[in-house]
Amino acid sequence: MMIGALIGLLVGCILLYVGLRYRLRPRRMMQRCSAVTQGTVVGYRRTDDERMETSDSALDNVHTGVMRPVSEYRAAGQTYQVAGPYYLCITEFHDQTSEADRGSFEIDGNKLRVYMATNRRGPIQFNPYEKLFPVGTQTQVHYDPASPSFAYVNFVPDQSEMGKYFALPGAACIVISAVLLCMQFI
Repeated sequence: MMIGALIGLLVGCILLYVGLRYRLRPRRMMQRCSAVTQGTVVGYRRTDDERMETSDSALDNVHTGVMRPVSEYRAAGQTYQVAGPYYLCITEFHDQTSEADRGSFEIDGNKLRVYMATNRRGPIQFNPYEKLFPVGTQTQVHYDPASPSFAYVNFVPDQSEMGKYFALPGAACIVISAVLLCMQFI
């Protein structure tokens, strides 16, 4: 029983650590990326692309054609690219009602809710970012002056929702494990 409590304590600490990292990441990015410049949307990229160093691929649905805009910007005499902005992408599927019905979307805070049309062959490709940020759109890019390739576009989403999915179970594991350990010594 004591080994189980120690394992629970370790798992709880790991989950709590991951949850706190998710919670603090936006603040660290905003502090680190203190310089601002103008960028221009030059295209779109799937979130599973390895070249996206500052992205979190869990924020987009990579299987439905939703791709983030890519902004090009100049800093320290060089040209860089960054993907974003980041919305928590929630995809809901519905049957295609007409030929023109490819899908629709709505923005709720940091959430992008995509209503994707489907037909008998599967989801119909629909990228809401093409309507939100067409090629040529000016974006505000925040970057780290010491490392200009580290950047984000427009805003960093509040990832506290993702953090609580790790932090709350982690805290519960720690409390339960601590109670079990205390019971061993009483």
